[in-house]
Amino acid sequence: MRNLVGKLVLIVWLALPVMAQNQPATTPTQPQVNPALRTELLQREVEDQAIRKQFVVAQNNEQRRAEIAQQIADSDLQNTARLKEIVQQYGWPGRSLVDSDGAKAAFTLVQHADQDLAFQKQCLALIEQAALHNEVPKVAAAYLTDRLRIKEGKHQIYGTQYTFDGSKLFPTTPIEDAATVDERRKEVGLAPLSEYERRLHEIYKLP
Repeated sequence: MRNLVGKLVLIVWLALPVMAQNQPATTPTQPQVNPALRTELLQREVEDQAIRKQFVVAQNNEQRRAEIAQQIADSDLQNTARLKEIVQQYGWPGRSLVDSDGAKAAFTLVQHADQDLAFQKQCLALIEQAALHNEVPKVAAAYLTDRLRIKEGKHQIYGTQYTFDGSKLFPTTPIEDAATVDERRKEVGLAPLSEYERRLHEIYKLP
């Protein structure tokens, strides 16, 4: 918990709404859209993001940040438990099941399932397969790949994960072969790294 209070790994779903284009899914058998599940995922995403934004706002209040950090940890555990149930019942919830926004919401939740590495790895494999059928954008696998590599002490591949330590913004871990990162980002539909950093500064009003 001390690490979470001391620095903030920034919310990193911001590119997904742009990349989740409205293209027809191409899975061999398409499940029926589940409106109730979509609504649930969207609500969980709203709450997930709201509490993380509170953490950003409270950056100069260590006591408040500690309280919010605990709330984030508790929320993440609850969301992970529910997402496990969903994955067990439906597989990865993609566009055919919960529409593009619901699929993005599910992805936000699995990114924050950091207390269960095995589950995140399971979901990465499912997301990679779903991307082949246009059920999720390719960028989703890129984000989760970087997140998992960070947890394993490895360099990022796509440079999607950034940290703000109260004074500066920087990649959470170094980027592997940084000179060619924009080529890899382009392959999965991500903007150049310089544009991504500019957007992070703008959205979170960072110095």
